[in-house]
Amino acid sequence: MLPDRPVLRPENRPARRASTFEASFSCVPVDGGIRVTRRIAFGFAAPLRPLLEPMLRRKLRPDVEAEVRGAKAVLER
Repeated sequence: MLPDRPVLRPENRPARRASTFEASFSCVPVDGGIRVTRRIAFGFAAPLRPLLEPMLRRKLRPDVEAEVRGAKAVLER
């Protein structure tokens, strides 16, 4: 069984103070398969927002798509 909350590592404390992070998977049966929705939400402190948000918008989508493909491959074994 997975823990309800992630283990908070001390070395990540500065990142936790400057940002927030939430993530989830939703799986819904549909004709011919399952629809998977991956939700990732970041929030950044005002000084970091203009720098980090545009970068994540560019890079995050391909990473999430690869993550979902990898999960699909594992589940179909």
